[in-house]
Amino acid sequence: MALVETTRFTPPGLVHPEKPLGPISFLRTLVRNPMETWPTGFFTEKTVDLVMLGRKVVFVMDPAMVEEILVAQADKFPKAPIIQRTIGAAVG
Repeated sequence: MALVETTRFTPPGLVHPEKPLGPISFLRTLVRNPMETWPTGFFTEKTVDLVMLGRKVVFVMDPAMVEEILVAQADKFPKAPIIQRTIGAAVG
């Protein structure tokens, strides 16, 4: 009898939607597990454009693009007021 189990535990993966969810499905899924609302493009594309509450939102996942936005061109991308109030000193 072995003291340590040799097989590795692999937790179940999340099922991500191919396309963004509709409003009702989004809210239902958001309550259950917010990460399940992320479309598969979040893991396969450099950017994903979505419309949220009637406004276009661009999610950037490419590390080089994130660095360009947050460091090289930070002055062209102002921080939201909530970010300025909560962690403004840390992010400039």
